[in-house]
Amino acid sequence: MAGKAQISRKGKRTTVSTTLTRLKLTKALVLQQQGLLQEAKIICEDILKEHPDHFDCLHLMGLIALQGGDYLQAAKLFGKSVDIHPHNPSFFYHLGVALQELGELDGAMTGYDLATALKPDFTEAWYNWGNALQKRERFAEAVDCYDKALASRGDFAEAIYNRTEALKELKKQKEPTMTITAITEMYNALQLRIQYELHMQKIKEKLPEGRLEHYEFKVYSQNGEDGVITEIFNRIGTTNLSFVEFGVENGVECNTVFLLSQGWNGLWMDGSEKYCIQINETFNHYIQNKELHIRNAFITRDNINDLIKEYYTGEIDLLSIDLDRNDYDVWSHIECIMPRVVVAEYNSKFPPHVNWHVPYEADKVWDGTDYFGMTLLAASELGKRKGYVLVGTETTGANCFFVRKDIFDKARDKFNYPMSVKDLWNPARYYLFTAKRILPGNTSGCGHPTSGKFPLLLS
Repeated sequence: MAGKAQISRKGKRTTVSTTLTRLKLTKALVLQQQGLLQEAKIICEDILKEHPDHFDCLHLMGLIALQGGDYLQAAKLFGKSVDIHPHNPSFFYHLGVALQELGELDGAMTGYDLATALKPDFTEAWYNWGNALQKRERFAEAVDCYDKALASRGDFAEAIYNRTEALKELKKQKEPTMTITAITEMYNALQLRIQYELHMQKIKEKLPEGRLEHYEFKVYSQNGEDGVITEIFNRIGTTNLSFVEFGVENGVECNTVFLLSQGWNGLWMDGSEKYCIQINETFNHYIQNKELHIRNAFITRDNINDLIKEYYTGEIDLLSIDLDRNDYDVWSHIECIMPRVVVAEYNSKFPPHVNWHVPYEADKVWDGTDYFGMTLLAASELGKRKGYVLVGTETTGANCFFVRKDIFDKARDKFNYPMSVKDLWNPARYYLFTAKRILPGNTSGCGHPTSGKFPLLLS
């Protein structure tokens, strides 16, 4: 009839669908706030089947994971929300919270920075940013963040208390007022962190499904080894939750601290007396409870078995090797234990077809150049001779991972991706953990500075 607006059936269906989705999401939100996480999750999963890019639903799923203690999954979901809708300050804030729970303070602070840029009076974001800065012992910046939190909520008791504590620490340090140079450095570090996250995403999106790089995360390891080790044992299971790691330095950044914190037991060895003293102070609780053994010794291929078998023999779950030079010969001589998983450093400066390792000299240590360790092919061939299968490397090109063949054979379907040395090799991306594009004295940006020795490489 003339003069009357007409609405198509398609338009009505779209309106009804949108309304139903909104009602479902509201119900899921109420359930989440009531602590009924599983019920809320089921509704969200139902919504995402029809609307996989529903950023509000992805965000709510992230909140459910965060509330349930699954911080890694929460970070992934919040990251998807941010990718789809990068203008919501709450998405960046909760991404920061999840990363902070994972110990990724730099990433967390990036999230809070972006959240407060979008919403300058975001009280909780300023507060958590201050907490992260306190952990970094950047007390002046932490006080500034607490001030901004209190500017919008003057009765915020936790912010008042933490600000007072930061001021106490600041007085101890006699920290000067933040200079223009410091602000510039902070800005540059933030930009570099954002570039890092985007670069890592581009690298990994090209890899086959199931590759271990997809599971990387850092709690206490140097790079993403904590996540890779966790995923390997998710696939093959554990036995006695025991480990041996040597070359741990002061212990605060190595491949087994995260395992130790989860109830594992093990042996750490390092050649530095200074580092071993620091370990005894820092990890005294674990040592007193006999969950951690410390041995100060200069490791050679001739003494390695005697050192280990004072504490462990037979099957253990994990062996981690990081001597920075004689890794190949020391691993080749280990006979007193049968680790189910081996993590070893490899020299990723050299391409995957090169079969080379440093000639053994018992009294030599790494000189900081590219003359160290073993290539990935050399490590793989040694692993085969010792009964191990190379299952992956991590993105920075620092470590490779092996599973004992009898265990691998039972779990072969869980490593369903190309597994040649060429396929698994990652080049030297040390800039990813040095926060620099290249290392000092290394104008190529690839690996460590040259030693000038140029050893004979066998392919």
